[in-house]
Amino acid sequence: MFTTIIEKAVAVIMAIAISIGGILGFYQEPQSDSLGAVVPVTVALFETSLASKITSSATSMTLVSGTDKSGDALSGYVCFVIDEGSASEEFVCGTASSTAISSMIRGIDPIDGDLEVTALQESHRRGASVKVSNYPQLAIISRIINGDETFPNELEYASHPTFTENTHIIDKKYADDLSFSGTADALFSTKGLVELATTSELIAGTATGSSAAYLAIPNLFCNTTSSATNLVPITGTDGKLSQGFLDLTENYSWSGNATFTGETTFSGTTTLDIIQYNQVYTANATFTVPTGVKYFTVEVVGGGGSGGNVAAAGGTTGGGGGGGYAREILDLSGTSTVVVVVGNPTNFGSYLSATGGSNGSGADGGAGGIGSGGDINIKGGGGTPPVDILGGTGGSSVLGGGGKGGRSNANGEAGGVYGGGGGGCDSSSNDCDGGAGAGGVVIISWYKTN
Repeated sequence: MFTTIIEKAVAVIMAIAISIGGILGFYQEPQSDSLGAVVPVTVALFETSLASKITSSATSMTLVSGTDKSGDALSGYVCFVIDEGSASEEFVCGTASSTAISSMIRGIDPIDGDLEVTALQESHRRGASVKVSNYPQLAIISRIINGDETFPNELEYASHPTFTENTHIIDKKYADDLSFSGTADALFSTKGLVELATTSELIAGTATGSSAAYLAIPNLFCNTTSSATNLVPITGTDGKLSQGFLDLTENYSWSGNATFTGETTFSGTTTLDIIQYNQVYTANATFTVPTGVKYFTVEVVGGGGSGGNVAAAGGTTGGGGGGGYAREILDLSGTSTVVVVVGNPTNFGSYLSATGGSNGSGADGGAGGIGSGGDINIKGGGGTPPVDILGGTGGSSVLGGGGKGGRSNANGEAGGVYGGGGGGCDSSSNDCDGGAGAGGVVIISWYKTN
């Protein structure tokens, strides 16, 4: 009896000394990790003893008995008091598996209940009293409630309660419902809630989802390549769509103008509605290059020479020469206008030229004109000289025949269009006139799809 009183007095004195030492600065910070906020298992009225002694640094112990009042084996994180009421009294916690206690935390602080203190760790003999203690649980719960510790796990309600007070702690569902209930759906001019579209909704072109909010396209359905199906095509950095999005085996119809640049290959049956356009100039003018057309076929013909004339004394003359000819396919891209000159010579800007035929004379026919600048250049036919009472025939051009010479006091015929030379004339005593040469021409041709 006396011994028990002394042991209890010593324990009280040690606790007081530790507290005073902490106040005066002699008590050091705990030398091991804190328990954290894990709340130990609560076991009611369990008492046994040590099956073997333990040192002050031991982290495991073996109990004589490991079952509670209901016959269940001890299990989980459990706390004990060893040698309660003696000078060796110590609070410990560890992982219990029947009589085996492992991973022990020793010398738990009697005030904090949440820390391991080396100064409070004791050695205990075999047979020392071991009781389940709920002190650490109470200390940890107290600290959690007071805000000195955190909860080890999420708290949850058995069901969703109704929250009416400002100080009530709400659950996640209430917070989610609250955040959505006051938010309007997005409009074209107002931000708000949207619903992400599914693949089937994108294909169907559905405007709103099951929540009645407008549907938005998730990024996973968008791509610049067509490697997957049901994607929203996005242009690349060049602002153009990948050709892979197009089914090139399908039939396509274009309306209006279609411009192809570079090499264009058509396979299979291809029907193109193409119209040829022509512009003919017989006098000086300015050609305005049509938009959307690159290549033009241009032909120029110089004017034909006139047949020779006879004065009052009578005589016979030769025919005039035919005008020269030139042809070329020109690339007029980047050109807006070209100056056209028709006559002797006939010019299409600086690209093509054809001189006119020379006039016939009393003894000879006129020389033909010359074409230049084209991929095809043809000299006009020369007029023929007179024969007896027959005037010479005019020279032909590529586009016009020469006029016939006059016979027995007759004037010569005019040259045929375009560029034909006029025929010579004949007179026995009076004057006569040779036929006029035909004027030159510029013909421009191009093609466009309808």
